[in-house]
Amino acid sequence: NYGIIDKDDLSKSGNVTNAEFVGLLCSITNAENNDSDLRKWYSYPELEPLDDIDDTLKMQLMNLTSYRDVFSIDDVLNMDFDADITESQALVYITRLIGDTYGCTDAPAEWFFTDISQTYETAVRKGLIDSADMTNADKPISRDYLYTVLCRAVLTKISVGGYAPTTD
Repeated sequence: NYGIIDKDDLSKSGNVTNAEFVGLLCSITNAENNDSDLRKWYSYPELEPLDDIDDTLKMQLMNLTSYRDVFSIDDVLNMDFDADITESQALVYITRLIGDTYGCTDAPAEWFFTDISQTYETAVRKGLIDSADMTNADKPISRDYLYTVLCRAVLTKISVGGYAPTTD
């Protein structure tokens, strides 16, 4: 209903690739592809090995790297865009997208986590997931579960606004 998940996506089976996940995050942020994001891509010489990926994906990645603080350049360089995103990877990026709900700093606390359990605990606190069970952390996240987490992320972002904790 909100244009985050395409109706055709609801009938897809299987898991979500990293490239598809990037597109879903851009849908959540209402990120529009523009030439400045593409120019920004080419301002990073270290990204040259990835120049063969689609320009739309490049623009999405730059938007989520430069403006949304979801990915670092190292995240982009290490991402296999054809591979399925794992549950833990998805939660890392989604908690970064929402940001630190306990303070107003320039860098969300999620960037400084050193253990994946911190991401899971934060995801529970923010209402993204119901428990910190990491049994499936390294397995591809199912499409249905990812959509549930993304919808909760949208509601958390609206509800929290980045300033005060709540699970409403």
